[in-house]
Amino acid sequence: HWTAFPLWLARAIGTKIGGGAAVELIVGAAMLVSVKTGGAIFAIVDDATALDEVVAAKDRFDRRDDLDDDDDLRAETKLHHLIDAGDLDPQTLARLAELDGATVLDRDGRLLTYGAIIASSDSQHEGARTAAAKSLSNQALVVLKVSEDGDITVFSDGAVVATLLPSGLGR
Repeated sequence: HWTAFPLWLARAIGTKIGGGAAVELIVGAAMLVSVKTGGAIFAIVDDATALDEVVAAKDRFDRRDDLDDDDDLRAETKLHHLIDAGDLDPQTLARLAELDGATVLDRDGRLLTYGAIIASSDSQHEGARTAAAKSLSNQALVVLKVSEDGDITVFSDGAVVATLLPSGLGR
């Protein structure tokens, strides 16, 4: 299991991006997901418009009220209207991340997307989650990819910054 990981990672990410409420949220959620049997992608962006190039409008929680016609709403967009994300904690964020796709917050911890499919052109050379995390990291301040085996990889500017391997998770 993890020992000093959360404090070290939160401190390093906070230093890199200049702090913000989102840091402890995504680090805590990534830790929770890493001890389960699924994976996830978490990201922090400075400005929500950075997502315009990689996340479709239908996957944007922050734009859920921009769609006018209820008849045109897709099932996932309707789900966005049911979620109250005003007071996020790491447990809630980890649960949202169990949906396939990326979970993105702004620096202040406001939920921008969950279950978002990330546009990526490189998934033929690597796994889909890795390709999505790498692509998203070109728009985000930082991206954490949690693998199904519990590894947590940190991406920034399209590259791996660090990979953290849990020891003795005993899954």
